Amino acid sequence: MAIKLKPHEIIKIAIPDVSTKLTASDGTTIKCNSKVYVTNKSLILTCENGAVYRVQGKGDREFHSVRIPILAASPFKFIQPLFGPYKWETAVQKRLDLLPADVSWKVQLTFSSGGAIEFRQNFVHSYRDAKQAKDLHIEELLPAYSE
Repeated sequence: MAIKLKPHEIIKIAIPDVSTKLTASDGTTIKCNSKVYVTNKSLILTCENGAVYRVQGKGDREFHSVRIPILAASPFKFIQPLFGPYKWETAVQKRLDLLPADVSWKVQLTFSSGGAIEFRQNFVHSYRDAKQAKDLHIEELLPAYSE
C-alpha cells in the first residue's frame, strides 16, 4: 500500500509485520498486522491485510491506515519484557481519521519480527524535533529547494 506524504514530510524508517491493536474508549477495537512508518511529522500505520471493525450504531468499517500526528502520541512508553516481543504503547486524545471520531484511542504495537529498537530511536528523535519546533513556534520547515 502506497502512502501519501504531506509537504515537507520525510520517512525516517518503515518497519513491516508489526502487530497493531487500536482500542477506542468506547470499546471499539481494531487488530491487524501493519507496516509502521515514522516520519518527521507523524506515525503512519498501514494495515497489510485489511481489517474490519464494528462501530456501534454505524455498522462495519474497513480499516486500511491511520496517520497519528507525532505530538499527539503522548505519553508513550516502550515495554521491554524479560521474555517475548518488545511493545510500544500510547494514548491518542486528538481526533483521528477513524470512527468513532469523538473518542480517545489507545495504540499498541508489538514487534515480534524485530525493528523495535530502530522504531524507538527514530520515533523519539522525531518526537523531540517536533516538540522543539513547536516550543520555538516554528510551524513548518523551509520548503525544499527547487529550480
